[in-house]
Amino acid sequence: MSFFGFEKIFILDNNSIGIISIYIMIKNYFIDVDSCNIFVQQAGDPNKPAIVLVHGASISSEFWYKQFADPLLTNNFSLYAFDLPGHGQSQKANGIDNYSLKGLGKMVNKIINALALKAFIIVTLSIASNIIGETVENLKGCKGIFMAGACVLGEKFGVASLIQPFPYMHLLSAKNASKEELEDYATYDMFHPSKEDIKIFIANYQQTDPAFRNQIGRALMESDYSDEVENIKNAKLPLALVYGKEEAIIKPYYLQDAGFHLWGNTIHLINSSC
Repeated sequence: MSFFGFEKIFILDNNSIGIISIYIMIKNYFIDVDSCNIFVQQAGDPNKPAIVLVHGASISSEFWYKQFADPLLTNNFSLYAFDLPGHGQSQKANGIDNYSLKGLGKMVNKIINALALKAFIIVTLSIASNIIGETVENLKGCKGIFMAGACVLGEKFGVASLIQPFPYMHLLSAKNASKEELEDYATYDMFHPSKEDIKIFIANYQQTDPAFRNQIGRALMESDYSDEVENIKNAKLPLALVYGKEEAIIKPYYLQDAGFHLWGNTIHLINSSC
């Protein structure tokens, strides 16, 4: 493993509560995993409990910018986020199979191992839940999983059981899309997104290797995935499932009979959120 990096600082202003400025330092670096350069961000004291954030399809670790700019998190935890292969600043995958859900599961397990964390909690967004579901039984040091917008699949939980009809489904596997279409997609998928959120979404989508979307589309059509639901159950890790009440793509309660031992014994819905 090799790495190099630099640091950047967020400056937050919030005069309404008497805080002039808060400085949050973020370390950015690359790690070599199977001859693929993976971009990593880290913020907070490395000696604090670790949280690993895994982003969704066709976006990047940049989407966690609000979490990395939150002193309530960075003062109490060590945050880690990385760009999946073919996303953000990470290198394209070495071989098309590494873009399948199974291939990404193996790759993400190696990335997390390369971070050399003794113990950590994983936070997933959207399709990252599938990726973790593919490798969860091999995650050494994982103490729990928090899934936002989970879409895990399994023998009894196929694609049809979780997807709500929506007008931009073709963009999940499209080679590319226009700026206007992506802006409409972002507005549909996110709850009152800011201009910055939309800008990041469009740039990330257009920057993502189109081969990733092609391979994910193939995997979903051919049911080329493990029984992720059973994998998660067998791992016996604490699990939280959280959805927005205005969720536009995933059916929030499709996993209610999956047999998970859930945090709070329920699937949590967040008001005014997608």
